[in-house]
Amino acid sequence: MDRDDEKRLYKRYDKELNISFDFVYDIEAKVKFAVINREDQSLIPKRYSAVSRNISVAGLSFVSHKNLRIGELLYLEIYLPGAKNSIPMKGEVKWSHQAALSEQPSGPVVAKTLFETGVKVLFVDGQSVP
Repeated sequence: MDRDDEKRLYKRYDKELNISFDFVYDIEAKVKFAVINREDQSLIPKRYSAVSRNISVAGLSFVSHKNLRIGELLYLEIYLPGAKNSIPMKGEVKWSHQAALSEQPSGPVVAKTLFETGVKVLFVDGQSVP
């Protein structure tokens, strides 16, 4: 994707900076999601699991075995490390592509194809996201 074609609400800067921080736990969030039927807003029963790549104020990307289509609506549950409850969200798929081998999580070789998906968050815990 050409960076000039991106339609992000918040500008990204390509800069190398020295950043220091401490964290107590793995910062990968677990994601569970289901596709929402656009006609009646009901959840399609099949649920999927994913692992987040990144999360921002208005969106997130994740890797899963589900190939999603641009424009699909999703119900998401985000499980942050150490949190007792999930964060419910509703979002719209903005892009999805097969993950390159270098983008796939480390560990044993996975037989199924993985897809990376970008989602614009529309609602968090029932509250609209600007």
